[in-house]
Amino acid sequence: MNKEQFKGKLLGELVDDSTKIHGSFVDGYDPKSAELTGYFDIDKMKEKTVVASFDTGFVLIINNSTEKVEAVFKVYEPRNVTVDEERGLVCVVGHEAVHFYWLDNGEYYSEHTR
Repeated sequence: MNKEQFKGKLLGELVDDSTKIHGSFVDGYDPKSAELTGYFDIDKMKEKTVVASFDTGFVLIINNSTEKVEAVFKVYEPRNVTVDEERGLVCVVGHEAVHFYWLDNGEYYSEHTR
């Protein structure tokens, strides 16, 4: 997988009904209409790949065996992405919040830092 596979794609083109979309969005906003643009960070591991679109703030968790997006969450103004494959944890720091996604069971939560 490379960033060219994601650049300019609508999120709706990459997800299906089985994809878990975590977080809350403004009423009336459909995250599937978001276009992925800008700088991407891609961390490929044995079983999963994490794709972060820094311009849009979307983080995609992709199952490598099926090549399907299994989860998506949005981070406001992402600063960095840390992937700890040994622990199975993705940590994304954004503006006033830290987001955590556990790769083994799909648990997601975020903490506000202010």
